[in-house]
Amino acid sequence: MQSCSLLSLATAVPPHVVEQHEAKARAREAFGGKKALFDRLSGVFDNAGIAKRHIVAPQDWYLAEHGWHDRNSLYLKAAEDLFVEAASTAIEKAGMAPDQIDGVVAVSTTGIATPSLEARAAPRVGFRDDIRRVPLFGLGCAGA
Repeated sequence: MQSCSLLSLATAVPPHVVEQHEAKARAREAFGGKKALFDRLSGVFDNAGIAKRHIVAPQDWYLAEHGWHDRNSLYLKAAEDLFVEAASTAIEKAGMAPDQIDGVVAVSTTGIATPSLEARAAPRVGFRDDIRRVPLFGLGCAGA
């Protein structure tokens, strides 16, 4: 088995920030007339240990009616942009070129992408066509 090395690491976050107490209030709004259901689930906001969240659209977007197509389209655009930003930064910090990368692992806990996220973003980053890819999705928070 060949050894591998992690030469750098980079992150990218969505542009909109919401404090946890705001997220909880907005979630209560989103549940509409299902107050009892929200009250049973709201402890997640209190016990998560999260101070703020980064989201890809303004808060009001999440309260409007959007079908699956609109939600996943927003995910695809935002996730691909964030992937390109993080990958490009990590490659630059490592002092490498994109065509020197042999493998990439992409984890998403949100939407569904076919082709997968790293495959969609590969041409924008400059990866070779034969790069080894490991896409992980649909695992919820455990995927991260």
